[in-house]
Amino acid sequence: MIKSNYHMVMDTHIIDIGHAQEYGYVCVSVSNNDFTINVYGQNGNLVTQDVHPIKRNLTVEEIAFMDAYQRNVADAHPNIVEDFLRMDGDEFREKHGCEYGTGLADARGVWHDALGFAKDPAYFAK
Repeated sequence: MIKSNYHMVMDTHIIDIGHAQEYGYVCVSVSNNDFTINVYGQNGNLVTQDVHPIKRNLTVEEIAFMDAYQRNVADAHPNIVEDFLRMDGDEFREKHGCEYGTGLADARGVWHDALGFAKDPAYFAK
């Protein structure tokens, strides 16, 4: 009999493919960046692990920011700008160093202020 349990805190789905102590079990987890499948044996030892990266689709606003950045600044390659939008700050710095982060953050700040002003001309009075 196959039993399935979901662990909300860890965002993990555990699939017992019989009696775990007799056959083992499969653990499927999803994070922001990957989808992982772990297969455990009878004794709870890890038998195999498959990690599949997940790339979320960029939003329409993020794509527009990338286009505007390339037209007006173009200091960073489009792949670096995409990484900036997809990664958290530490992950981005680890991959690209400190060369582009500040400039991209400044450009993103100008972008958000421009969007705020376009929606409400009194944006800067707040």
